[in-house]
Amino acid sequence: MSEKQFFGNYVLVWKRGIAVLTAGTVKVTPDPRIQLIDGYNLQIRDVQTHDAGNYICQIGTMVPLEISHTLEILEESAGEGEMMLLVLAKDRRPYFCILLLLLELTI
Repeated sequence: MSEKQFFGNYVLVWKRGIAVLTAGTVKVTPDPRIQLIDGYNLQIRDVQTHDAGNYICQIGTMVPLEISHTLEILEESAGEGEMMLLVLAKDRRPYFCILLLLLELTI
């Protein structure tokens, strides 16, 4: 099933608080660490402690459908120059969008 078939005429938006990060396939935030991958999955590179918080994936229907992902920075466990890929899911419901975090530590 294509993204057009899945979302129809609705727009998928990623938000953090009231700040819109992406709308559809358009990146709105000026933060160069944030991008969409594989369609509508949000990726944050070089995650920092101030990135902690709630990220909302929302489809703009009459009654908006949304999923909230909570990012908690627990510890920095990757070594120098290593990359760590984290996939966050708040519960076991099927998701139409995923928050991906790529941590690049330079110690």
